[in-house]
Amino acid sequence: MSVLGRNFLWGVSTSGHQIEGDNIFSDWYDWERAGGTINGDISGKACDSLNHLERDVAALKEVNVNCYRFSVEWARIEPRQHRFEREVLNNYRTFAKRLVQEGIIPIVTLHSFVNPKWFADLDGWEREDNTGYFRRYVEVVADSLGDLVKIWITINKPDTYARKSYSLGIWPPSVQDSGRARRTLRNLLVAHSQAYRTIKSRIPKAIVSLTQETPSYRLTFKDRLRRNFSPHVLSSREFYVFEGLCSGELKFTRSKIVLPEIKGTADFVGLDYNSAAAMSDKETSMEDPGSDLAQRGSQNAQYSKELETTIHKAAKGFRLPLFVTIEGTGILNDVERINCIETAVAVMNQAARRGIEIASFMYHPLMDCFEWNLGYSMQSGLFETNFETLELNPRESARKLEKIIKNHNRRYLLSAE
Repeated sequence: MSVLGRNFLWGVSTSGHQIEGDNIFSDWYDWERAGGTINGDISGKACDSLNHLERDVAALKEVNVNCYRFSVEWARIEPRQHRFEREVLNNYRTFAKRLVQEGIIPIVTLHSFVNPKWFADLDGWEREDNTGYFRRYVEVVADSLGDLVKIWITINKPDTYARKSYSLGIWPPSVQDSGRARRTLRNLLVAHSQAYRTIKSRIPKAIVSLTQETPSYRLTFKDRLRRNFSPHVLSSREFYVFEGLCSGELKFTRSKIVLPEIKGTADFVGLDYNSAAAMSDKETSMEDPGSDLAQRGSQNAQYSKELETTIHKAAKGFRLPLFVTIEGTGILNDVERINCIETAVAVMNQAARRGIEIASFMYHPLMDCFEWNLGYSMQSGLFETNFETLELNPRESARKLEKIIKNHNRRYLLSAE
């Protein structure tokens, strides 16, 4: 039986670049065409979600979610420096309004791995003074959507972005320099703190935070040593980003940076639990990582049990509400996807019985989409996407999540009678 709260947020998530298509003013656009992905895939039209608003709303209703986490694309909103596209903002506003009309709470992510080309040409996140450009963008978006959106994620997994773009070099700009990665993460967190205060000044009752990737799985002592001393791992601490937001100190493996301005800039802990993303030396290579992920996919149900450890550590360490997202990338078998979801929900119920405040559960992605450097090799959505017809067809995992949500809601309907 579900013991999660009456107002618990059940949702799914997506990222704009992965589903919208034709993000031609972004840094990813040229990078994909230069052969950046493992199969030479380019995002292209992706799921063409910009032109299929009602299709996506129908899919959300079919799963019976009451919230939807999606990202707006900075490169689309500000394709050229200081030029904000009102039509694009209006399109996002129309979508957010449709969600509200259907009783679905919009949760907006402002940055999800993708930058405008012009911003990248200015050295992007490596320069602290560039954070002002992001702050101005946040002001524009908050003013446009603030009456419809109350829950905001400033930056999606800044630690993942810094590591994959500037340490591993498997995302644009394909840099392999841990020093530049640390500098990038530092500036991303400064930008987050500025965005946090900007949103709060315009929408005082807004709930604002960011997300951090939290792979949780049992490691042997040897594996843990290898991970902790790998040049591609920025910190051996599981929650070092949120520790930084609480303490004002960003602790890397061999150094720390004092950032008093980031202290106190999290209203919840956003945990993106990726059970298929083991930090191993294999991640540093682009030689057929898909096969490695597929092999691990069959073990995802067992990994999701480790979510319990993650939840308890986060609850003890931060005493903030937890927003949990299960990353499905790499779960290629729908039976395993169902097991992963069921196990995660069971773990959350168990944690709730122990008094841990879990505010939300989301699955990512809603639909098969463009999976970054893995291209279209990962079919991990609750909905199968036909990339020819752009139709979405629900998998059994979508029906399972819908049933879980319905049973949860029925409990509170019965108690109210």
